[in-house]
Amino acid sequence: MSLVDELLKTGDVIHMPDNSLSQVARFRQEKIKAFKLLQSEGVSVETALTVIQVKRATFYRWLSAFNKLGPRGLEPQSKRPKTT
Repeated sequence: MSLVDELLKTGDVIHMPDNSLSQVARFRQEKIKAFKLLQSEGVSVETALTVIQVKRATFYRWLSAFNKLGPRGLEPQSKRPKTT
């Protein structure tokens, strides 16, 4: 079992009033929680990102979206142009 699995095994998640998040959004939410847990234990950013197996730019994009929009910000966004 990986360290991330062990960290997430506690069942703690960032809760939304309704459980309507997609599986992708819940996965991203778990990665953010694992990162924060590692940081609280004094692990460096680089090491924490290596443990959760997420690239720095990707993680900070997810974190920014979460901070702006809450858990809904973690939902996948379409790359398709709105107009052509």
